[in-house]
Amino acid sequence: MNARLCRCAVAVCPVLWSGTARSQSVRVRNVPAEYQHIQDAIDSSANGDTVLVSPGRYYENINYRGKDIVVTSRYSITGDVNDIVNTTIDGSRPRYPDSASVVLITSPGQGHPVLEGFTITGGTGTAWRDARNGGTYREGGGILSEFASPRIIHNIIVGNEALLAGGVVRSAGGGAIRCGNGEPEIIDNAIIGNRGGYGGAMVLYYTAATVKNNVIAHNIGGYSFGGGAIWIAARLARNSPNVLENNTIADNTAAGDSSGIVDTSKVADENGRGGAILVYAGRTYQNDVILRNNIIWRNNQRIGGAIAGDTAAVHVRYSDVQGGWRGRGNISADPLFTDATRYHLSPRSPGIEAGDPKSAFEDVTDPATRSRIRGAAQVKERNEIGAYGGRGAHVLLP
Repeated sequence: MNARLCRCAVAVCPVLWSGTARSQSVRVRNVPAEYQHIQDAIDSSANGDTVLVSPGRYYENINYRGKDIVVTSRYSITGDVNDIVNTTIDGSRPRYPDSASVVLITSPGQGHPVLEGFTITGGTGTAWRDARNGGTYREGGGILSEFASPRIIHNIIVGNEALLAGGVVRSAGGGAIRCGNGEPEIIDNAIIGNRGGYGGAMVLYYTAATVKNNVIAHNIGGYSFGGGAIWIAARLARNSPNVLENNTIADNTAAGDSSGIVDTSKVADENGRGGAILVYAGRTYQNDVILRNNIIWRNNQRIGGAIAGDTAAVHVRYSDVQGGWRGRGNISADPLFTDATRYHLSPRSPGIEAGDPKSAFEDVTDPATRSRIRGAAQVKERNEIGAYGGRGAHVLLP
C-alpha cells in the first residue's frame, strides 16, 4: 500500500495500486482545498482516484457509490497518528435516519476500495435489505460494506451503534463495521466503544475476511444473536475461511438485557453468548474461522465462554484464550496488559514470543530498542501474540 499515493503537490500524478495490475495517471482530489465535502470529492472521482482529506471534523455520511477509489487522510503521507486523531468523519447528522452509517461501500466489481486514516464516529447504521434472506436489518453503524472487498486500514472506529430493531427491521448488528458478501481486509484499526444488537464491533456475513492487528475493545453487543465483539455467519465459499490474526479482543460484553434496544420477540437463544466471538457456520465445516496469534481476554457474556456458537467450525492456534481452548500452542494466562486502553504487553507477559513460530509470522524489531521499525537494522523474533505482533503491526492508539 505504500506506493498507492504519490507524494506530489500537483493535482494529477501516476499512482500504482498494490494488489492490482494497473498503473495509470489518476487524480488526487483534495478536501477541503478543492472540495468542501468528502462526498463532493467522491462524486467527482473515477475508479483509481484518491480522495485526500486534510485534518478537520466532517459531519458527513459518505457513500463510495460503487467506485474503486482510495479515501484517506494525510496519514497515508505522513504516517503521523495525529492525522488520524484529527481527521474525523462524524455521521451523527444524517440526512435520512435510515441511512446513517458513517461510510457506505458497495461495489459490483472486483476492486478493493480503501478507507484509511480516519476517526469514524457517530454512525447509527443503515436499514439494509439482505440479499440472501430478504429481511431488513439495521447494520453497520460506522461502516457498511455489501458485495464489496474494501481495505479498512489504520482507522480509529469509536462511538457508533447499530440498534433499534423495530418496525420493518428484523434485527440490528455490526456497531462499528458490517461486511457482507465479499473479501474485506480489516487491518491495523482501533475498534473501541461501539454497540450493536449483535456483533458490537463487527459483523462478517458470508465473507472471506482478513481481520488482522486490530485492538477490539469495550464494545457491547449480543442482545439478539450474541457476539459482544464479533459475529460471523458462514463464509463466502468452501475454500475461503475468515482469518483473524494477531488481534487483541478484550473487555467486550455480550449483554443479556435487550429491553428497549431490540425487538425482544425476535431475540434468539444466542442472546448474551460469546463475549468475544459468536459463529454461525451455516454448515458444519472445519476451519470456517481461523484464529491465530490472538489475545481473547476479559470479555463478558451472560452464559458460556468468550467464543460461542458453532464452535466446531472454529480453529484456534497459538492464542491466549481466557478459560482455555483446544489447539496447538494455545494458552490461558493473564496477558499482563500495561493498561486497558492501548493493551500493550508488559515485558513479563506470557504472550511475548508465544505466537506461531513459522517465519511468516515473525516480528521485526530494532535490535537496540526492541521497537518496531522499517529500517535496515532489523532483527526477527518469534511472533508476539495480540495486536502488536507480526510484521504488519501498526495499531494506532495515541
